[in-house]
Parts: sequence; C-alpha cells; structure tokens
Amino acid sequence: RAWCRGGAVKLREEMVHPASSRVGSSVLVRTHEAPAAKVRRTAPSDAVVAAVDPQGRLVCVAHLDSLQLFAAEEPLAPRALTPTGVVRSVCFSRCGGVLLSGGDDKAVRAWDVTADAAAAPIGTWTHHKKIGCVAFAPLPAGGETSLLGLWADKFGEVFAFDVRCPSAAPLLKLGHLSPVSHLAFTPGGGELVTADREGHVRASRWPRARLHSRHPS
Repeated sequence: RAWCRGGAVKLREEMVHPASSRVGSSVLVRTHEAPAAKVRRTAPSDAVVAAVDPQGRLVCVAHLDSLQLFAAEEPLAPRALTPTGVVRSVCFSRCGGVLLSGGDDKAVRAWDVTADAAAAPIGTWTHHKKIGCVAFAPLPAGGETSLLGLWADKFGEVFAFDVRCPSAAPLLKLGHLSPVSHLAFTPGGGELVTADREGHVRASRWPRARLHSRHPS
C-alpha cells in the first residue's frame, strides 16, 4: 500500500498470512521512501491520491497538477507525467501497463507506463464535467485487444470507454443524484459498486449496469 506523509511517498510491502485475511495478519516486509512534490497544505481540496499497480512494481502519486510514477525498486528516481490540471483519481490496469488519470480539467487520460522515458498519453477523453474518479473494469470488453475503463463525473454520471480505441464514443452506464466519489468491482467482476458524496451506495450488475441493490447512509 502507498501513502503520502510529510511530503514523502511511502510504499509499504506486506506479506499476508495465507490462512488469515483478518486485519493485523500482515507482516511488514520493507518500506520505501522517496521525496514527492512539495505539499502545500492550504485547503482540504489539496489532496494526495495514490495507486499501486497489481504486480507491486509501480506507484503513482498525484498532488494538484503533479503526477509522478515511482518504481518500487528505485523510489528515488520518479518519472514525471504531464497532466494539464488538478488530478483527482488514478488507477492501474490489472496488467499494470496502463494508468488512468482524471481530474478538474474535465479530461481522462490513459498512459502507457511500460516505457522507460516520460510518457505521453496514449488516449485522452474530454468531458463536459470535472472527473471525480476513474477505474478499470476487471474483464476485457470486446475481445483480448480491448481494455475497458470507467470514469465518474461531478454530476454523478458513470461512463465506460474503450482504452484501446480513443476514437470510440464513451457510453453512459448509470447515474447518481450527487457526485460519485468511488468506483469498485466485486472480486468476481459481476457487480459494480458506486458511492456518492451523500453516502448512497449502489451495486449494479455488470456489464449491463442494472441496479441490483441500494444502500442508503
């Protein structure tokens, strides 16, 4: 897991006991620490967001309009990506080769993070509202060459799009009555769980996004 404290990015590697999934059952393996962008604690909106790729090789940390990519084995040599606005959410694909970012510039970008040099977006999707969060669908859509991404905007709508085909139009999948703050799939990938700023949580059958259950706060 990754977090930011005191202006530094920290990556904690833990080993979970195979016979237990309880809290506290993990054992610290090692901790990496690297300097991050200078944090200006001026407002609650100055949040730091982070994501770790499923293989544990890369850590992405975003603060305001700074987006940095750290290798777990070389945390002192980050790669800088270049968004054009405040980043609110980042997410790695399951293979770890693609990173999604979205934020206040009303755009979602996909980055190829397998290259060694500073990467340029492999796809950009512009929207009419600010982006609140991004995610990857757990299963490919349309074949092995397709990679499905999701974004939720500040208006409460959730869209799906083909990361491998930037020219394809995104599809509206579902909506909330307030800004969506979280997107997550169940382990089997059969349900999409969404939560909004007012505390409403809904589970929808995937991929048709039909409402399955609703959990008010």
